[in-house]
Amino acid sequence: MKKRMLSVLLVMFIVSAGVNAQSRNPFSLALTPGAELPLGPKNTDGTVIFSYGGSATLAGEYTMPFATFLFAKGLLGYSMISTLAQTTFSLATIGAGAGVKFSPFSKVELKFSGTGGYSLAIYQGKVAGSPFFGGEGRVLYALSPVFSLGIGGSYTHARPFYNGVGVFLGVSLNLGAGQLQSKMDVNDIKLDPVFPVFYQYYDDNPLGSVVIKNTENGPVKDVRVSFFVQQYMDKPKLCGTRGEMKKNEEIEIPLFALFKNSILEITEGTKVNSEILVEYNFLDTVITGDTSETIQMYHRNAMTWDDDRKAASFVTAKDPEILRFSKNITGDIRDIGSTAVNNKFREAMGLFESLKQYGIDYVIDPTSAYAALSQDELSLDYLQFPIQTMSYKAGDCDDLSILYAALLESIGIETAFITIPGHIYMAFSIGMSPAQAKAEFLRPDDLIFTDTEAWVPVEITMVKDGFLKAWQTGIKQWKENEGAGTAVFYPVHEAWGTYPPVGMTDPNARIENLDNEKVIQTFTADLLKFVEREISGKVKELQDMIRESGNDPQMINKLGVLYARTGLYNRAQAEFEKAAGRGFAASRFNLGNIYFLREEYEKALDYYNGALREFPDNTKVLVAVARSHYELEDYDSARSVYEKIEEINPEKAAEFTYLLSTQ
Repeated sequence: MKKRMLSVLLVMFIVSAGVNAQSRNPFSLALTPGAELPLGPKNTDGTVIFSYGGSATLAGEYTMPFATFLFAKGLLGYSMISTLAQTTFSLATIGAGAGVKFSPFSKVELKFSGTGGYSLAIYQGKVAGSPFFGGEGRVLYALSPVFSLGIGGSYTHARPFYNGVGVFLGVSLNLGAGQLQSKMDVNDIKLDPVFPVFYQYYDDNPLGSVVIKNTENGPVKDVRVSFFVQQYMDKPKLCGTRGEMKKNEEIEIPLFALFKNSILEITEGTKVNSEILVEYNFLDTVITGDTSETIQMYHRNAMTWDDDRKAASFVTAKDPEILRFSKNITGDIRDIGSTAVNNKFREAMGLFESLKQYGIDYVIDPTSAYAALSQDELSLDYLQFPIQTMSYKAGDCDDLSILYAALLESIGIETAFITIPGHIYMAFSIGMSPAQAKAEFLRPDDLIFTDTEAWVPVEITMVKDGFLKAWQTGIKQWKENEGAGTAVFYPVHEAWGTYPPVGMTDPNARIENLDNEKVIQTFTADLLKFVEREISGKVKELQDMIRESGNDPQMINKLGVLYARTGLYNRAQAEFEKAAGRGFAASRFNLGNIYFLREEYEKALDYYNGALREFPDNTKVLVAVARSHYELEDYDSARSVYEKIEEINPEKAAEFTYLLSTQ
């Protein structure tokens, strides 16, 4: 009999090991084999009529959702007990109860419960029924989120048939074991609306946040939180990790996204579904969960003015149509007009005039005006991409500033946005330090100086009025507002560090070809106006000095140098000829320079030789003579003059060693 009962207990334990564990959803199942130690009933002499026995209990538990430390249970039990008379007594029970549970340590759970119900006693072929009640205490050790090994003790009283205590081993099984549910609570989800133009921005800057809480029965490890929008992302973006989270610990995770550029195809705002994915390791088992949340996707032209630097994302300098337009214009004006003027300045002026000739117009959109929307940082504005402004041939101040900046950036001229109350315009860098610009520009007060660069402000909305008027208005607005502390300067390249430009192109959009001759005409006229305006004060000053000195040739020569320095070569030539006619030898050298710049090398050599007769050992004159011989392919004469230079000034000669070569 003893061997038979031990075999039954062993089989029951082995079976239960595959069937039981710690709950992952509200329902769990436990099968616990054990041993019974009878306490009664007793004989008249006070001895217990039973000796020992075995038992097995099948219990189902339901965790209360409103208080996870409480559970209800139902059970079926069966006990087989030997009597002192070498007979067998059986007791079957069915009942229900409730209990409490808590986890004092990681992986350890304590459960205490009480039950009551009905029992059937079976002895020598007779069956009798009776109510019963009992209690149980268990200690569970989690082997995994699915299975827990347990040990415990129980008490059963089925009067008048039996009362006793038991000890048992067992495991518990989650009824949802095939689909482990995450017990990581996802709360307080905050998702900002998404602006497609900033789709690269969200890779490093959060678009929202989420709070996660560990409600497992112990600490979890290797926590990973990801964010995913199926339509517009290739794969989930890992947003945050945590090596370990204690039980009931909460953490806030910022949410990031790496969107595809197809997001720029959104032309009307829409709402889409997003997923917050949480993965972690609990008891050597990887568990995942996901939570869905709706997110607002704005259209591709949407922006708010909470950060004025955002406009930089619309500066699409690499748009093929923008590149084609800008390079076509600058290629034609590169050698037109006064080449003595800073090249970046010339190109910027030429592109401004090209917009005027193209028919670009400044139009205020009453529903999307910067003056109104910039006062409310959260108001939604509609900004045009450069290709759109060129297609529409119209835009407001932000649209035109973005377009002009894109054209300039496409040819390597750095730009900046300037904001003043109710208005945005732009500036471009002339590629000079403040010291260089002050030395080259006769009116440096019309420039903006940063620590390292000089900038030209342009009121682009005055595209119909010409470049010089737009520049004059731009610097006026800057001075008025900079002094009041209300002007802000945003270099586009710096803004791109936070808000990079997008690759938005429209394959169906093409910019119309311009009549470049008209552009060249207006550009040349404006460039001449600029030069005359720049030097007008100095010209008057020199003319007064010439008149007061009785036409001193040295003063006349100075006026010619001023004209030559600004590229007005015809006017310079006239002044040099006057001075040379009055016997000023240096003017002959300057006339040689004028003809050399025009590539009229024979005339240049004639004037240089005239100057050389006056200054036979002047290194500068000797170099000019040698260069003229070289350009006329008279290499022997060039070498002969070079040797004289080398005798007089070896250091200067080292700068022109090419004069010794032959082509």
